[in-house]
Amino acid sequence: MRFSHRLFLLLILLLTGAPILAQEPSDVAKNVRMMVSGIVSYTRWPALSGPPKLCIFSSSRFSTALQENAATSLPYLPVIIHTQQEAMISGCNGFLFWQRSPTFQMELTEQYPSKALLLIAEQNTECIIGSAFLSDHPQ
Repeated sequence: MRFSHRLFLLLILLLTGAPILAQEPSDVAKNVRMMVSGIVSYTRWPALSGPPKLCIFSSSRFSTALQENAATSLPYLPVIIHTQQEAMISGCNGFLFWQRSPTFQMELTEQYPSKALLLIAEQNTECIIGSAFLSDHPQ
């Protein structure tokens, strides 16, 4: 077999295997969405008449998955935010910090006008300050 044929076959094999490899991250994103939905569903929201507004920082690698409303409806209204200023005026009932530092989390919650907030983070290994729920999974 000539080199060009081998290269062509290798390319075909790589391209046909790409969807299989691509499924893994989407499964992780789906699991994260299920976890967040479970936390929001489990949380008691006594003063709300509709779904809670959940601010999701755009820096989260799961921001797209967390706002997808695929086959099932989400128990929260996702709001993608980019800055601390946007967060302050958002009127959200909870925050998904993901990769924001515990110090940032603490500063934001101290300045936020609402007292009752659901706080979820990923990069907070000490679990001392900041979020109430922490996701600890390998990168």
